[in-house]
Amino acid sequence: MTAHVFVVSQETFPIHLKYMFAWTWAWEDWHENLWMISDVASCREWDKILFFVTWVGFFGSFKVKKEYFLDKTWDTYMDYQNKKWKTEIIKKLTNRILIKPSEVYSNWLSEWDILDNLSNLPNWKKSNIQDFLWSLLYRKLDWNRGCTPIFDYEYDLILDQIKAVNNNKKLLCKNLFFNWNKIIEINEPSKEYDLSNVINNVTLKKYIWKDKWDYIYEIEDKIYDVKNNEVNKNQFKRWSKTELCLQKTVESELELFFATYWNTNTKQWKEVSKVIWKNIFYFWTQVVCSFWVKRIDILTIDKENIIRVIELKDTKYYDWIIDEQLKYYLCWVDQYIKSSKDKVIEPVIVINTTDWLDYDEINNKIITLSKEYKIKSKILPIKIFFWDIEEWDIKFNLFK
Repeated sequence: MTAHVFVVSQETFPIHLKYMFAWTWAWEDWHENLWMISDVASCREWDKILFFVTWVGFFGSFKVKKEYFLDKTWDTYMDYQNKKWKTEIIKKLTNRILIKPSEVYSNWLSEWDILDNLSNLPNWKKSNIQDFLWSLLYRKLDWNRGCTPIFDYEYDLILDQIKAVNNNKKLLCKNLFFNWNKIIEINEPSKEYDLSNVINNVTLKKYIWKDKWDYIYEIEDKIYDVKNNEVNKNQFKRWSKTELCLQKTVESELELFFATYWNTNTKQWKEVSKVIWKNIFYFWTQVVCSFWVKRIDILTIDKENIIRVIELKDTKYYDWIIDEQLKYYLCWVDQYIKSSKDKVIEPVIVINTTDWLDYDEINNKIITLSKEYKIKSKILPIKIFFWDIEEWDIKFNLFK
């Protein structure tokens, strides 16, 4: 089970509690932010949820009841009779999961207590850098993110502090309401989320793209169209802004593919599992791992405690992938991720062309940088996969 923090406002949190769902937003014209969709699409049933209410603090805790779906029924569950909503709610909170209470407490825990008050760290006078809640600090630098994955020890620390603030007195969780910066129980009939008009309903394994009309667009189709639009791509100079935009579009779609299908009973999971393996315990996308907002495309930890650092590319291999990306990612995982066992890290690159590669040369670069940066974790030989579309399905083929 992965833990997540959903960032919400004082205006929307009552809606989350009333109808028991969490969300991230889309733009006014419904065009989706693919990275935000990947965050929510990667949530799995029984994952753990904390809420951070902006300008208030942390509340918890909840669990995922139903996995990701798109709700484009125009119903944000706001009171449209209130003029305030008409003028201020301009973002369409369409990317949703259903949740249920787990351990819910009335009073909040402040962000200061978690990020600034070092005395709340375990054995704080003797704490090392790994005890700090880096996922939350990096989230503040990446302010645009509505759903952030966090590590179990971060979740446990926050929930323990919430319990302490509430003297371990949790709510019965019958009907919850947010009032005066507190969660309270009320004697009103429970509200059921209306799924009757939801497009494609809860089991979303397809991606809905907004154009002149709404229509269902399979993820594979979208990647295929962008990847094979050579007529347009050839009009641009190498590394032009337009080409980079197209490249990022494909990479974000690939990330969404992994987030949507990992650990599912689908043919796509068979392909995804080639890259990330099968017994996955944790799955994160776009893991921020620096103060200047470097991101690991996909980070997984399996039940054998192997940490996979996965970089997705819509290009052939080039040295910058290791010199300016994997180098920092491996160092960060080695230095910052807390683990009770010796860490084993496997770097993985997914590229889109079968151009000739010198595997030994590439792997030697990893070995060299591991020594140069004094990485203490065990680094496994790098894996390189080629991805392609075969008969409208994405396929991943291991190079070595």
